[in-house]
Order: sequence, then C-alpha cells, then structure tokens
Amino acid sequence: MKPMRNAPAPVALDFGCSRRRPGWVGWLVLALGLMALCGALFKAHSDYIDVEEREAIIARLRAQSRATGASTAPVNYESGPVFAVAALLNTNWAGVIADLAKAQGTEVKLLEVQADAVRGGLRIVGEAPTLEAAFSYIERLQAQGVLRSATLDSHAWENAGGVVIVRFTASAFWGTGR
Repeated sequence: MKPMRNAPAPVALDFGCSRRRPGWVGWLVLALGLMALCGALFKAHSDYIDVEEREAIIARLRAQSRATGASTAPVNYESGPVFAVAALLNTNWAGVIADLAKAQGTEVKLLEVQADAVRGGLRIVGEAPTLEAAFSYIERLQAQGVLRSATLDSHAWENAGGVVIVRFTASAFWGTGR
C-alpha cells in the first residue's frame, strides 16, 4: 500500500508519561546527602571508639583498685552543705505549729506567720489586748520545746472599733538556724 498524500499522521496512544532525565539540582542534592551520611557515620565511629577507650580505662582502674586493696566503703557525704540545707528544709512543722497554738492562749490573735526554712526563722504578726499580753506570749513561745530565741521586734497601738489593741511583730528560730 501506498501512503496517501493528505492522510492524517498516525495517532500515538501512549498514556504513560515519559521518564525525564535527572537534572543537575538532583545530582547536587544526592551528593550533599552522601556527604552528610559520611560525616554522620564518621562521628558515630569516633564516638564508638571513644566509649571503648573509656570502658578500657574503667576496667583498668577497677583492676588496679582490686590489686591495691582499696576500700570500696561508701563515702560519707552527710557533712556536706547539701545535707545541712536538707536538714533545715526537713523541719518539724507539726511541732512548730503546735508550739504556736499552745503559746497563743485566749488573749492573743495571730494574724500572719511567715516561715523561712533555710534560715530556720519564723516571723509572727499578732494582736494582743495589752503590751504585757504580747510579752507573755513571747515568753510562752520561748518556753516551748521547738522554738527558741523568740523576740518582740516591733509593736504599735491601734484603735479597733473603740478598743485599743497592740499589734506586734515577733520573730523566733528553730533547729540549728541562727
């Protein structure tokens, strides 16, 4: 058969996409990825060798300590400052509050109590009908077992509803604080 002169071109019915060749950007990204992989593998290998060296040093030191007969008794850290602070923070709060309540009586009203566990201090703000009642409260605080060196820091006379009262501030210490 002879092709016709005005015949249409043959139809290409290829519905699959043709494959493109990779460009230079793709090759550059591949090269950068391979360099990053090599760097990570080198770092992992050097870390592995470092750990092996440290394990060898520890094994050698253990062998030396066994050979010299060094004592493996635990070290006493209780004289350190950490345990001193921990002892101050581990306060007998039940005893402190019980001493405050025992000394209070019926004449003194406590308005505010602030504790400083690090220094072992206690700041007390209260009201009493007379200055003598405030002083006797301080004496009763000092006579209790937990609190010590209770002092009256300041006082002021106030008029509360036609009744004159004494508002006072006191401080006390407990434990091994000041």
